[in-house]
Amino acid sequence: MNFCILGAGSWGTAMAVHLIKLGHGVTLAPRRMEQALSMASSRENTDYLPGVSLNKNLQIGCETRPLVMEADVLLFACPSKALRETCRRVALYRKDALNARAFLALCKGLEPETFLLPHEVLSEELGQNNSVGYLSGPTYARDVAMGKPAAVVIATTGDASLQTQIQTALSSDSLRAYGSDDVRGVGLGSCLKNVYA
Repeated sequence: MNFCILGAGSWGTAMAVHLIKLGHGVTLAPRRMEQALSMASSRENTDYLPGVSLNKNLQIGCETRPLVMEADVLLFACPSKALRETCRRVALYRKDALNARAFLALCKGLEPETFLLPHEVLSEELGQNNSVGYLSGPTYARDVAMGKPAAVVIATTGDASLQTQIQTALSSDSLRAYGSDDVRGVGLGSCLKNVYA
């Protein structure tokens, strides 16, 4: 399965490291060109996940069109406040993303201006007919990148068999992925967990 991860903070980078270990095609897209160049040359994300090596097969880029062209699943690892802008960049090239079947938010929190949950923003900007949802913790990015035991939940709208495919693609000996049809509940949990903690 081919994954495109939009946003190269600690969580986006950790998922890229995890997925590339499993043999998937992975493209990681930092928001800033200088970060992309630095990561491509050093094979490390010194800003957000220092000390974790990036596999040579991990593609790193900034240009949206080539990033989305071969992706089956797009993971939005940008901050919630930048989610709509990131979706709109993807939407410009939606016709080129022929394989894209799911759009999942890794980000937490509400959109500041509208108080919409991330899956609602994804649905508004990328179409009602696409599978949207979440890939959410509880996890620590460094633990996932280092292959320590962790668990995630995938909650999506639409085709349940697609969710199962993504769940299987993410699962490994160290990371257990659970499926859920409670998209709103997972979105709210992502928003509220730090408040409760």
